[in-house]
Amino acid sequence: MKTLISTAKAFLYKKDFEWDKEITLQNFHPQLQIFFAINGVFFNNRESNIRFIFPVLSSLITLVAVAFQIFFIWHGISINDYGFATECFCYFFILGSVGIVYSSVLLNRLKVFKLLHNMNKDFLFICKLKAEYRDTFLTGQLLIWRLCWSWIGFIIFVSALYVSNTMLYLLYQSTLATQDEHMIRPLIFPMWLPEDDPYRTPNYEIFLSLEVVLIYVVVLTFGLYVYILFHLLLHYYNLMDVILIALEELFDGLDESVVALPREDPRRVAVQNELNIRMAQIVRWHLSVF
Repeated sequence: MKTLISTAKAFLYKKDFEWDKEITLQNFHPQLQIFFAINGVFFNNRESNIRFIFPVLSSLITLVAVAFQIFFIWHGISINDYGFATECFCYFFILGSVGIVYSSVLLNRLKVFKLLHNMNKDFLFICKLKAEYRDTFLTGQLLIWRLCWSWIGFIIFVSALYVSNTMLYLLYQSTLATQDEHMIRPLIFPMWLPEDDPYRTPNYEIFLSLEVVLIYVVVLTFGLYVYILFHLLLHYYNLMDVILIALEELFDGLDESVVALPREDPRRVAVQNELNIRMAQIVRWHLSVF
């Protein structure tokens, strides 16, 4: 157990990471490109049709579920069961958003490439600056890394609760429940069929499998998408700390006495050029944030 904890701690704190070598976005956050690949954005073979497989399959299976939810909403309203109809409408909204998420990522993949390219440039440039910049930036990036796996662990735990709760109830029915309890086999989400029973075999097995698949489709879609958004937000929030350091040191090492010299004086020109370089970098960081 101690070995497992120490291994997990070493992973979360990147104790085996080669901090002395060139640090890029890809080798510090390899999970980012993996998550984008699941969403259909490949970075090596960018035009490969394989990238459409998971988004298309996920969208198609959620379309089937959306059709069922429309059916259930109509049934709930027709029998005045507004609680059932409202619950199904929530599922309809969530499942219907899956295709929108994948479409928005795929349609804006060129912006994704540009965004990650700029983030990688931040890594390369800041890690070449002095220790104060580098340490501040990498400390923030390490926090993003830890938050990433905390979030992934959380969404896996929540999705597993949905499935395990139903499976445990089903296990109880199969092993401990008596026949006079008249228990109906549980589904994760409510179902209804006209002129048929969704809880009979093989309907029950089909719907239970479909619901388990849908849970993990939604988790992969929204869980990873939310992480990507927060990763981008925290990256630029971290960059603001670097900007503040740069502002504090804007005039460090510059000869203030050159202000009294003519504009054409070489000393004043040299100081002005150095100041312009520092200001230009701050402006570039500022524009990338805002």
